[in-house]
Amino acid sequence: MDGRSAQALVRATSAGLVLLAIVVQVMTAIAAGSFDPTRFFAFFTVLSNLFGAALFLVLALRWRSA
Repeated sequence: MDGRSAQALVRATSAGLVLLAIVVQVMTAIAAGSFDPTRFFAFFTVLSNLFGAALFLVLALRWRSA
Protein backbone atom coordinates (compact mmCIF):
# COMPACT_ATOMS: atom_id res chain seq x y z
CA MET A 1 0.00 0.00 0.00
CA ASP A 2 1.47 3.31 -1.04
CA GLY A 3 1.15 6.61 0.79
CA ARG A 4 -1.75 7.97 -1.24
CA SER A 5 -3.95 4.95 -0.80
CA ALA A 6 -3.15 4.83 2.92
CA GLN A 7 -4.08 8.49 3.25
CA ALA A 8 -7.33 7.90 1.36
CA LEU A 9 -8.15 4.99 3.66
CA VAL A 10 -7.50 7.10 6.76
CA ARG A 11 -9.66 9.92 5.38
CA ALA A 12 -12.53 7.58 4.52
CA THR A 13 -12.33 5.90 7.92
CA SER A 14 -12.28 9.23 9.72
CA ALA A 15 -15.28 10.48 7.75
CA GLY A 16 -17.15 7.27 8.48
CA LEU A 17 -16.47 7.53 12.20
CA VAL A 18 -17.60 11.16 12.30
CA LEU A 19 -20.82 10.34 10.46
CA LEU A 20 -21.42 7.34 12.71
CA ALA A 21 -20.97 9.52 15.80
CA ILE A 22 -23.49 12.06 14.49
CA VAL A 23 -26.00 9.30 13.69
CA VAL A 24 -25.58 7.84 17.19
CA GLN A 25 -26.14 11.29 18.67
CA VAL A 26 -29.31 11.75 16.64
CA MET A 27 -30.60 8.29 17.55
CA THR A 28 -29.90 8.93 21.24
CA ALA A 29 -31.80 12.23 21.11
CA ILE A 30 -34.71 10.57 19.29
CA ALA A 31 -34.85 7.79 21.88
CA ALA A 32 -34.91 10.40 24.66
CA GLY A 33 -37.69 12.26 22.86
CA SER A 34 -35.69 15.48 22.69
CA PHE A 35 -34.63 15.61 19.04
CA ASP A 36 -35.31 18.91 17.30
CA PRO A 37 -33.55 19.03 13.90
CA THR A 38 -33.36 22.82 13.73
CA ARG A 39 -31.77 22.98 17.16
CA PHE A 40 -29.47 20.00 16.57
CA PHE A 41 -28.07 21.23 13.26
CA ALA A 42 -27.73 24.80 14.52
CA PHE A 43 -24.64 23.89 16.55
CA PHE A 44 -21.35 24.90 14.94
CA THR A 45 -19.63 21.69 16.05
CA VAL A 46 -22.19 19.48 14.28
CA LEU A 47 -22.06 21.56 11.11
CA SER A 48 -18.27 21.72 11.05
CA ASN A 49 -18.03 17.97 11.59
CA LEU A 50 -20.46 17.35 8.72
CA PHE A 51 -18.47 19.69 6.48
CA GLY A 52 -15.19 18.02 7.46
CA ALA A 53 -16.59 14.55 6.87
CA ALA A 54 -17.90 15.56 3.45
CA LEU A 55 -14.53 17.05 2.54
CA PHE A 56 -12.68 13.93 3.71
CA LEU A 57 -15.02 11.74 1.66
CA VAL A 58 -14.45 13.82 -1.46
CA LEU A 59 -10.69 13.72 -0.95
CA ALA A 60 -10.75 9.99 -0.27
CA LEU A 61 -12.71 9.33 -3.46
CA ARG A 62 -10.40 11.51 -5.59
CA TRP A 63 -7.09 10.14 -4.31
CA ARG A 64 -5.96 8.91 -7.72
CA SER A 65 -6.49 12.21 -9.53
CA ALA A 66 -4.12 14.29 -7.36
